[in-house]
Amino acid sequence: MEGTTLLGLVFTMAVAAVLAVLLRRRGAKAEAQAQAEAEAVRAQQEQEEAEAAAKANKAKAEKDAKNKAKAKVAAAKHVDPPQLLTLLKGHTGPVTDVVFSPSGQHLASCSEDRTLRMWRLADFAEKEHGYVRTNIDLDHGDAIAFSTDGKVCAVILHMAQQVQLFKVSKKDVSPLATLPEHPTTSAGPLRHVGVAVNDNAKYVMLSYEKELIEIYHPRGNKLQELRTLTSTNYHAAVSPCGQFFAYSGFTPDVKICVAVGANGNYVNGAKAMTLAGLSTGVVHFTFSPDSSRMAALCKDGLWKLYDIAVRWKSNEDTHELSSGQAELVGQRGFVAIDPQGGSVVVASGNHLQIFSASSGKLLRHIPDIFAKGHATALSFSQLGDCFAVGGSGRHIAVFQNVQGYEERLRQLEAKLSRESDSNAQERMQQLCTDLRRQLQTWRSGP
Repeated sequence: MEGTTLLGLVFTMAVAAVLAVLLRRRGAKAEAQAQAEAEAVRAQQEQEEAEAAAKANKAKAEKDAKNKAKAKVAAAKHVDPPQLLTLLKGHTGPVTDVVFSPSGQHLASCSEDRTLRMWRLADFAEKEHGYVRTNIDLDHGDAIAFSTDGKVCAVILHMAQQVQLFKVSKKDVSPLATLPEHPTTSAGPLRHVGVAVNDNAKYVMLSYEKELIEIYHPRGNKLQELRTLTSTNYHAAVSPCGQFFAYSGFTPDVKICVAVGANGNYVNGAKAMTLAGLSTGVVHFTFSPDSSRMAALCKDGLWKLYDIAVRWKSNEDTHELSSGQAELVGQRGFVAIDPQGGSVVVASGNHLQIFSASSGKLLRHIPDIFAKGHATALSFSQLGDCFAVGGSGRHIAVFQNVQGYEERLRQLEAKLSRESDSNAQERMQQLCTDLRRQLQTWRSGP
């Protein structure tokens, strides 16, 4: 009996021990599960906090970027003296070219948004900028050129690889003709166009990437085909007077060809002059509005200003007037000449460099022209009071030629101190007064 009782007690104790072990295991499992759930909740909270912090940081970064962009645009406007005249907004795609009309009344621009616009210079100082808009059906313009008289505007059609001629009037821009009838495809993309249409000259120049220049009559018949032997045509243009066209490539020079004879007819463009003494290939060059001067910009940033009003028929060389050194982004840039002889402007990447046309000294560097993007074109107004920069970010920045006016004032004051003729002194004093008045207006701001 006692043995049975002892066995029962042992059995009971064993069962109790097993139950205790099971209960401990169950408790440990429950505790582990509770800890896991707590860790999951904590991880979820940390993830939510991290996402909220990332969202807040992103919002702050976007706000900072917007403020920085506004500051960049305003930087050129609020320095002393003020420089940015206006920012032309309206294009919805990158601006591919900007050119002032010979009349001085309009700034033409084309864009990847398939439009050609003629902006009115008279509205540049206003809040609203008026323009005449022309749509380019199923294509967009790559480059613009005005005829000598300003009545014809030529636009390179990107996809068609042709040139569309437009008739320009005060209130309208209407299509005239398309050249050539059958696009040339063997010489690479059509890069540059120039137009000479006036009483003394009638021709259109088309420059292709691979060593080819074609000359057409505005009615469509081909007048000449010229192999440039430059490997690649970096740039080509027609002089404002229409008498010459010029081209450049990898060689360190610019070749200038005569296009119009004494009777006003087109002559097969024989080389008339050369811009020599340059360092590397010329990526861009430009004529002054009166066709008396040219500026050339090399791949390494060297620019030179030349007098081309020489007796080229007697083999007289062009005269170098000044030179300077610009900083280029990716060996690309644009150069423009102040028509009044005060400054030379270089645009490259997203910055501007303004030089003295007489000494070549850097007068001002303007970084961050646009909030985003880079310069795609550069053009001086006919009066030299402003210049425009087209941008890949859809806008056009128009700057006042402050440094050019200051340089012209210094030059006039120096001449005035040496002038003995009273009539000449009076004229110079009046010009100095006009320049000071305009500079004071710019310094006062809007």
